[in-house]
Amino acid sequence: MAKTRRHKIDNPEPGEFSIIGIASNEKPFSVCWEINRLLNTGLKLGEPVTRNRKELNDTPSFMAFRAEDDNNNRLLLIENVTANGYFADKWQMFRYILIAEGNNPVETTKHIMTELKSSPMIMLCSEIILKTKQEITFIKSYLQ
Repeated sequence: MAKTRRHKIDNPEPGEFSIIGIASNEKPFSVCWEINRLLNTGLKLGEPVTRNRKELNDTPSFMAFRAEDDNNNRLLLIENVTANGYFADKWQMFRYILIAEGNNPVETTKHIMTELKSSPMIMLCSEIILKTKQEITFIKSYLQ
């Protein structure tokens, strides 16, 4: 009889950032303005983020809004869907992805989620937990 192999699954620590998926039927600028109103942030349209998809031999770009405060806390709001596909294929249920980076991401995430849930523009918001090192590397590459 063959021995059963046992492997320990390690959940890697994502670091000093958290990710929130946002489902909304509103246009990107409207969602940006609503987040600015709710969180008193200064999200502004920035350079679009691109994703190199080797399997499709293309590089679609996605609208992105950025903000940074005096305490080096940063927000990055990315439109997850365009006519050319998804920024993050695994999170297709979310039209927007909000990445919060900086001091105390757990408390920041709780505060952001509470405020977003109070908005009539936001149908659903949920924290996204990264499960693999590949996912963490993917997100970190856009935070630099």
